[in-house]
Amino acid sequence: MKKSLAAAVAALAVVEAAQSTCALVGAETSIDLYTNPQIDYTSEQSEYWSTSCGDLKPSCILMPTTTEEVAAIVSILAANNETFAVKSGGHNPNNHFASIDGGPLISTKNLNQVILDPVTETVRVGPGNRWDEVSAALDGSGYTAVGGRIGNVGVGGYLLGGGLSFMSTEYGWAANSILEYELVMANASVVRVTQSNYPDLFMALKGGGSNFGIVTSYLLQAYPQGDVWGGNLIFDATDDRTTRTRRPASS
Repeated sequence: MKKSLAAAVAALAVVEAAQSTCALVGAETSIDLYTNPQIDYTSEQSEYWSTSCGDLKPSCILMPTTTEEVAAIVSILAANNETFAVKSGGHNPNNHFASIDGGPLISTKNLNQVILDPVTETVRVGPGNRWDEVSAALDGSGYTAVGGRIGNVGVGGYLLGGGLSFMSTEYGWAANSILEYELVMANASVVRVTQSNYPDLFMALKGGGSNFGIVTSYLLQAYPQGDVWGGNLIFDATDDRTTRTRRPASS
């Protein structure tokens, strides 16, 4: 009886803290905030590869549009010391990796910049993009980036997980082409992580997942890309055009 009561009190404390964060973000910032059953809330919850992740119900969904807004959210979360989750494309099948039940969910959906610099041959990409959106933005530029083999996969989780690509045989993992991470750390400070200024953190982020902060943009090496041709060849299966296989005669 005592254990069940303690568990109920602990669960209530978690819910109250989560509601407090949602309320504080709503009161102190202009960050987009959605709760159940608002359309943006239910729409975002439907965008998971795993339905079990979508079944988890965050207390609110926060959709920042800038790095500074992400830092403001992290500052409030740090003060409340509560559990939260960060979502890019939502393709991770594990519950609580990019989904949460009863706590705030930070959606990076609006952190969706794609900025190509042909002089330096780099492209800055936000984690809220999906790879088909990155490809569409670069289409016709003569450049591409090492990205997902399926266009609907989100940029954020893909790059933090390493990232296999159709271009990996030539350029390696997608993470190998990351030149800089713009990162909001646990104390809400913002740093730009490169090989030269934070070598250990730079290495850890290449496959280390979201354990070291919230990445708000990636500076990627862009590669020259010519025309890509694709399509299907279809042949009618007629008697004149189909090779027949004959069974060997029985002995």
